[in-house]
Amino acid sequence: VPSIAGIKAAACEQFGISGEELVSPTRTARLAWPRQVAMYLARELTQESLPTIGREFGGRDHTTVLHAWRRTEERMSTNASSRTAVEELRTRLTTPSY
Repeated sequence: VPSIAGIKAAACEQFGISGEELVSPTRTARLAWPRQVAMYLARELTQESLPTIGREFGGRDHTTVLHAWRRTEERMSTNASSRTAVEELRTRLTTPSY
């Protein structure tokens, strides 16, 4: 089972951003989408609570994590490249060699 730290590291690598950027308060699309994907995968792949995930992403509220999860689901259902990016990241995180 991937850790939140592992998910954050993999998301930063895939989207070409730093760990500081991932958890920063900045809301630009360049950072918001990778952050939402990472929070989505943290909810999907770990047993952590929403408040715990939120704390790991710069002290965000559990409702922010829920919003990120919903937005990611929505974007994956309407945008093939977004779905591919999320699925590639999920595969990397759940394949034993990672």
